[in-house]
Amino acid sequence: MLGLVISFSSEVQEFSIAGNIVKLKEVKKDAERTIIELKAARTETFRFLLSLAKRYPGGWGSDSTVDTRLADFWFLHTQIVKFGCEKELSEKISEVLDVLLIGQLASIGHSSDKVREK
Repeated sequence: MLGLVISFSSEVQEFSIAGNIVKLKEVKKDAERTIIELKAARTETFRFLLSLAKRYPGGWGSDSTVDTRLADFWFLHTQIVKFGCEKELSEKISEVLDVLLIGQLASIGHSSDKVREK
């Protein structure tokens, strides 16, 4: 009986076992909808984290020639690529990279007069 239900699961909407009704199609639709919503939420979370990656950390600046935000951005970018969200977030990633590039040049400019002049 169970083998028949499994083999025809795409066509069976519900079946009853000992008086308990199991509804397959509705559960499958709910699961698919939930997966789509979770993927959208993941992308929006990455979008929010990218906007945070542009912010300078609090406190005094350092004399480092490396912008302190870069390590966090690259970790976040790795996660975005891992989850396959780079296409949806490409515009936001580009925007953040522009800000970080300017910040990196400013960090180098603190120790190089020639870079600061340019």
